[in-house]
Amino acid sequence: RYFVEPIFTKEGYNIFNTITYFLIFIFGIYLLYKIFKKFKLKFNFKFLLGLIPIIFAAAVIRVLEDLGILPAPFFVTPMIWIIFILYAFFLILIGIYLEKRSVIELWKFLLILGILTSILPFFMYISTPPKNYLALIFVCFWYLIFILPFLFMRQKKLSKILMDKLAFCVLAFHLLDGTSTFVALEYNNLWVSEFGIKGYFEQHVFPRFLINYFGAWIMVPLKLVVVLTFLILIFKYCKDKNLRNYLMIVACVLGPVSYTHLRAHETSLHLVCRLLLE
Repeated sequence: RYFVEPIFTKEGYNIFNTITYFLIFIFGIYLLYKIFKKFKLKFNFKFLLGLIPIIFAAAVIRVLEDLGILPAPFFVTPMIWIIFILYAFFLILIGIYLEKRSVIELWKFLLILGILTSILPFFMYISTPPKNYLALIFVCFWYLIFILPFLFMRQKKLSKILMDKLAFCVLAFHLLDGTSTFVALEYNNLWVSEFGIKGYFEQHVFPRFLINYFGAWIMVPLKLVVVLTFLILIFKYCKDKNLRNYLMIVACVLGPVSYTHLRAHETSLHLVCRLLLE
């Protein structure tokens, strides 16, 4: 009822599966760090760069499930991300082996395999009916407005934390996520009247409560408060730079796969409301 049924009915998350998935997630990132530590893996900006195509591939496949091209439940959250975490894990192990033998750097190996992995799903996606590019324009417009103050702070070196590439990526990824949620929900009537798009709602419990109470705009300040608090705390209390970088990379991944998922039934707006959110 609380775990299997929501995957097939797409009714969103509930308090029971939210807490369970959260605990599994915490244990999972702890276990992965312990394993990677034994391999003396260094986490940095290049490592994140190598992961981006893999994240993109998972997002596109998730889109294809929403479009009905790929079946549930293996391509529905959280299953799709479990599959791709395992896939990325084994790619990392292979990449470590190849790097130790001076064949190829780990981040380049991940980048190449990620791009190759995303090619087929991406071409399957672009072969679907036309997308609502107006939504993409709206997201870019609002995102530029929201990100500009932080770009200015980084340019003027007003924040030591934001000068860190990974820290700024955490902020940028989550701000894009929050902006996408805001656009999808705030202009929902426009999507219905102009494009016949319907069915958008916030899936996760706490954000859904806040959106229902305050409105869709709350997602942007909510993201900023959570992300900036996270960054301040880890820079203050986490003295191990490699662990800090690992946590920021995890946070970056959570930007595209975070708690601001939207469910888009019978719609062509997936490019914005799934690729930018999922």
